[in-house]
Amino acid sequence: MLHRGTNAAQGLKYAVMERNPENDVAEAAPAATQSAARAAAQRPTGLAPAQWLAGLEAAAQRVEVPTASGTSVWRRWGAGPPLLLLHGGTGSWRHWVLNLQALSASYTVWAPDMPGYGDSADAPAGAGPAELAEGLSQALDVAIAGDAPVDLIGFSFGGVVAAHLAARRPDRIRRLMLVGAVGLGALRNARDQAMQRWRGLADEQAQRAAHRHNLAVLMIADPARIDDLAIEIQCQNAARTRFFSRGASRGQGLIEALQQVTLPVCGIWGRHDATSSGGIETALNAFHQVLPQASSQVIDDAGHWVQYESAPACNAAMLDWLAQGAGAPPA
Repeated sequence: MLHRGTNAAQGLKYAVMERNPENDVAEAAPAATQSAARAAAQRPTGLAPAQWLAGLEAAAQRVEVPTASGTSVWRRWGAGPPLLLLHGGTGSWRHWVLNLQALSASYTVWAPDMPGYGDSADAPAGAGPAELAEGLSQALDVAIAGDAPVDLIGFSFGGVVAAHLAARRPDRIRRLMLVGAVGLGALRNARDQAMQRWRGLADEQAQRAAHRHNLAVLMIADPARIDDLAIEIQCQNAARTRFFSRGASRGQGLIEALQQVTLPVCGIWGRHDATSSGGIETALNAFHQVLPQASSQVIDDAGHWVQYESAPACNAAMLDWLAQGAGAPPA
């Protein structure tokens, strides 16, 4: 195992300097303000998005774990009980950039690049969500050494992988939260057909325009919230994606995995999530048919990438659920 990077507990403080003062809260703020502040999402001010992302990455402790299929790259921020975040398809650890500050204040946040994404090795030939979960399971005990219980949050396709991991490793995973879950057997929204190809476009501006369009189609409900940071994240993520999850996301992989999960599960969706043709109610019904006792929450004014588009609300929901043990986030 190879460790790189700055002190993870202190580095994030450096990485979030030079932010919008409106997001900063004085140490002596009233309790209600502090409660809101803990969920605040820090965004770059005065820095180009690529530079801000580089600083956030430099603040992490980078851990490289050899596995049977190649190196698994994990990043760590903060200090406290371990919290594992799995990104979605066409993703990387960057899917969580507006959540790291809030979560790492109380938890040791681990965000790996799944096999076939980002800096991690390619997924094995013919791999699906179960095989990706196996690779993460191999790396888990090395990256997060010991026997401390791990809370697990998976976004989109990462939720499918997370469910497989939770089913496989109840000895380490304590509870599971699914954010913008797919793999519930619901047909994808017809808007999915409107996605634009960006590969092969020679002009960088044309590529960025295609990424902006695709974010509007599938990821972010309000076009006004597709900022330069979101586009930069999409550009970087898409360029390093070698595993394509669309088939697994459209199937019933999450349903099949959840049937094997015995630990507490919670789901969070944005009300305008575009991944289900029947709307959010279709996803909720499918989720609760599998897990009638599971808790769920819908965040208004957000689409599929809810932890980015409505980061403060999603951060608050995640923190409340974590603080309540196996309980549910507030309705």
